[in-house]
Amino acid sequence: MLGPLPRRYSRRVVVAAILVCAVLGTWLSGSLDLPLPVDGLLVGSLAGVVCAFLLVHDFTRRAAADPARSRSPRAP
Repeated sequence: MLGPLPRRYSRRVVVAAILVCAVLGTWLSGSLDLPLPVDGLLVGSLAGVVCAFLLVHDFTRRAAADPARSRSPRAP
């Protein structure tokens, strides 16, 4: 979603997303009276990893950009 970022900023986005989701998971597990807040921390951390991947990954790059793997049209 954010597109290609410099490595320094993409690392900051990843760390921020994981921390925010981990804190939200812990808070949600405490407010919903789940047995262990650690469960909320783990679920929140996993959600943070998924969110960080979706935020930082560049979906505009295509596999056809590699000339060795792309097919060229045949001459008639």
